[in-house]
Amino acid sequence: MEAESFKDHGGWSPDTQFIESMDSPYLLAHGMGERVKDAATTVNFPNAGKHRVWVRTMDWVARWNAPDAPGNFQLPVDGKPLAETFDTKGKAWAWQDGGMIEIAKNEASLALHDLTGFAGRCDAIFFLRRTRLSPRRTRMTRTTRGAGRHSVFRKSPKEQYQKGAARA
Repeated sequence: MEAESFKDHGGWSPDTQFIESMDSPYLLAHGMGERVKDAATTVNFPNAGKHRVWVRTMDWVARWNAPDAPGNFQLPVDGKPLAETFDTKGKAWAWQDGGMIEIAKNEASLALHDLTGFAGRCDAIFFLRRTRLSPRRTRMTRTTRGAGRHSVFRKSPKEQYQKGAARA
Protein backbone atom coordinates (compact mmCIF):
# COMPACT_ATOMS: atom_id res chain seq x y z
CA MET A 1 0.00 0.00 0.00
CA GLU A 2 1.51 3.27 -1.06
CA ALA A 3 1.06 5.84 1.71
CA GLU A 4 0.16 8.58 -0.76
CA SER A 5 -2.77 6.42 -1.95
CA PHE A 6 -4.53 6.57 1.45
CA LYS A 7 -8.13 7.70 0.92
CA ASP A 8 -7.84 10.39 3.61
CA HIS A 9 -4.46 12.07 4.07
CA GLY A 10 -5.63 13.78 7.25
CA GLY A 11 -2.88 16.22 8.24
CA TRP A 12 -0.22 14.27 6.32
CA SER A 13 0.93 15.83 3.02
CA PRO A 14 2.35 14.23 -0.12
CA ASP A 15 6.04 15.16 -0.41
CA THR A 16 8.18 14.76 -3.51
CA GLN A 17 11.65 15.81 -2.27
CA PHE A 18 13.11 12.29 -2.69
CA ILE A 19 11.34 11.39 -5.93
CA GLU A 20 14.63 11.50 -7.91
CA SER A 21 16.24 8.87 -5.70
CA MET A 22 13.27 6.63 -4.88
CA ASP A 23 10.86 7.25 -7.79
CA SER A 24 7.98 7.88 -5.45
CA PRO A 25 6.38 10.57 -3.33
CA TYR A 26 5.54 9.74 0.30
CA LEU A 27 3.38 11.15 3.08
CA LEU A 28 4.91 13.66 5.48
CA ALA A 29 3.47 14.68 8.87
CA HIS A 30 4.73 18.16 9.67
CA GLY A 31 2.62 20.03 12.15
CA MET A 32 5.32 22.46 13.27
CA GLY A 33 5.54 20.58 16.58
CA GLU A 34 1.80 19.87 16.84
CA ARG A 35 0.57 16.37 16.03
CA VAL A 36 -1.31 16.17 12.74
CA LYS A 37 -4.61 14.43 12.03
CA ASP A 38 -4.30 10.72 11.16
CA ALA A 39 -4.14 9.59 7.55
CA ALA A 40 -6.64 6.75 7.07
CA THR A 41 -7.66 4.13 4.54
CA THR A 42 -9.11 0.65 4.15
CA VAL A 43 -7.20 -2.32 2.73
CA ASN A 44 -8.69 -5.44 1.17
CA PHE A 45 -6.89 -8.75 1.68
CA PRO A 46 -7.46 -11.87 -0.42
CA ASN A 47 -7.16 -13.97 2.76
CA ALA A 48 -7.46 -13.34 6.47
CA GLY A 49 -4.75 -14.73 8.74
CA LYS A 50 -1.30 -13.91 10.06
CA HIS A 51 0.74 -11.28 8.25
CA ARG A 52 4.07 -9.62 8.94
CA VAL A 53 3.90 -5.86 8.46
CA TRP A 54 6.74 -3.79 6.99
CA VAL A 55 6.75 0.01 6.71
CA ARG A 56 9.11 1.91 4.38
CA THR A 57 10.30 4.98 6.22
CA MET A 58 13.39 7.02 7.10
CA ASP A 59 14.63 8.54 10.36
CA TRP A 60 15.56 11.92 8.92
CA VAL A 61 17.85 12.95 11.81
CA ALA A 62 19.74 9.62 12.10
CA ARG A 63 22.59 10.91 9.90
CA TRP A 64 23.46 13.32 12.72
CA ASN A 65 23.17 10.62 15.41
CA ALA A 66 20.45 12.67 17.07
CA PRO A 67 18.69 10.97 19.99
CA ASP A 68 14.91 10.61 20.10
CA ALA A 69 13.94 10.68 16.43
CA PRO A 70 11.41 13.51 16.02
CA GLY A 71 9.32 11.97 13.19
CA ASN A 72 7.85 9.05 15.12
CA PHE A 73 4.50 7.58 14.14
CA GLN A 74 2.35 4.53 14.79
CA LEU A 75 0.41 2.30 12.42
CA PRO A 76 -2.95 1.33 13.89
CA VAL A 77 -4.58 -1.63 12.11
CA ASP A 78 -8.33 -1.86 12.81
CA GLY A 79 -7.81 0.79 15.50
CA LYS A 80 -5.05 -1.10 17.35
CA PRO A 81 -1.53 0.40 17.02
CA LEU A 82 1.27 -2.03 16.21
CA ALA A 83 3.83 -2.39 19.01
CA GLU A 84 6.60 -0.92 16.82
CA THR A 85 7.06 2.85 16.59
CA PHE A 86 8.09 3.87 13.06
CA ASP A 87 10.52 6.41 11.62
CA THR A 88 13.02 5.47 14.33
CA LYS A 89 15.60 3.40 12.44
CA GLY A 90 17.88 3.98 9.51
CA LYS A 91 19.71 6.88 7.91
CA ALA A 92 18.20 6.06 4.51
CA TRP A 93 14.84 4.91 3.23
CA ALA A 94 14.39 1.32 4.41
CA TRP A 95 11.77 -1.25 5.41
CA GLN A 96 11.13 -1.26 9.18
CA ASP A 97 9.66 -4.46 10.62
CA GLY A 98 6.28 -3.86 12.26
CA GLY A 99 5.89 -7.39 13.59
CA MET A 100 3.15 -9.98 13.21
CA ILE A 101 -0.55 -9.21 13.15
CA GLU A 102 -3.70 -11.26 12.72
CA ILE A 103 -6.00 -10.01 9.98
CA ALA A 104 -9.42 -11.24 11.11
CA LYS A 105 -11.43 -10.25 8.02
CA ASN A 106 -10.63 -9.60 4.38
CA GLU A 107 -10.86 -5.86 5.04
CA ALA A 108 -8.87 -3.83 7.56
CA SER A 109 -8.57 -0.15 8.39
CA LEU A 110 -5.11 1.45 8.47
CA ALA A 111 -4.02 4.77 9.88
CA LEU A 112 -0.81 6.74 10.14
CA HIS A 113 -0.79 8.24 13.64
CA ASP A 114 1.70 11.07 14.13
CA LEU A 115 3.38 11.15 17.55
CA THR A 116 5.49 14.31 17.36
CA GLY A 117 4.37 16.83 14.74
CA PHE A 118 7.88 16.89 13.28
CA ALA A 119 8.32 15.32 9.85
CA GLY A 120 7.17 11.73 10.16
CA ARG A 121 7.71 10.05 6.78
CA CYS A 122 5.91 7.00 5.36
CA ASP A 123 6.38 5.74 1.81
CA ALA A 124 4.65 2.35 1.82
CA ILE A 125 3.21 -0.46 3.93
CA PHE A 126 3.83 -4.07 2.96
CA PHE A 127 2.02 -7.17 4.27
CA LEU A 128 3.63 -10.60 3.97
CA ARG A 129 1.87 -13.89 4.60
CA ARG A 130 5.17 -15.74 4.78
CA THR A 131 6.50 -14.63 8.12
CA ARG A 132 10.18 -15.34 7.44
CA LEU A 133 10.34 -13.16 4.35
CA SER A 134 11.06 -9.47 4.28
CA PRO A 135 10.68 -6.99 1.42
CA ARG A 136 14.46 -7.27 1.02
CA ARG A 137 14.21 -11.07 0.53
CA THR A 138 11.37 -11.14 -1.99
CA ARG A 139 11.90 -10.67 -5.72
CA MET A 140 11.62 -6.93 -5.40
CA THR A 141 13.43 -4.39 -7.52
CA ARG A 142 13.81 -0.63 -7.39
CA THR A 143 10.44 1.08 -7.14
CA THR A 144 8.96 2.31 -10.37
CA ARG A 145 5.70 3.92 -11.33
CA GLY A 146 3.58 2.47 -14.07
CA ALA A 147 0.02 2.88 -15.25
CA GLY A 148 -0.73 5.17 -12.32
CA ARG A 149 0.09 2.38 -9.89
CA HIS A 150 3.21 2.00 -7.76
CA SER A 151 4.85 -1.40 -8.08
CA VAL A 152 8.01 -2.84 -6.60
CA PHE A 153 7.52 -6.33 -7.96
CA ARG A 154 9.08 -8.08 -10.92
CA LYS A 155 5.86 -10.13 -10.79
CA SER A 156 2.43 -8.63 -10.29
CA PRO A 157 1.23 -8.10 -6.70
CA LYS A 158 -1.38 -10.84 -7.26
CA GLU A 159 1.32 -13.32 -8.32
CA GLN A 160 3.47 -12.35 -5.32
CA TYR A 161 0.54 -12.73 -2.91
CA GLN A 162 -0.23 -16.17 -4.24
CA LYS A 163 3.38 -17.12 -3.45
CA GLY A 164 3.15 -15.65 0.07
CA ALA A 165 3.89 -11.94 -0.26
CA ALA A 166 0.88 -9.64 0.06
CA ARG A 167 0.84 -5.99 -0.80
CA ALA A 168 -2.40 -4.23 -0.03
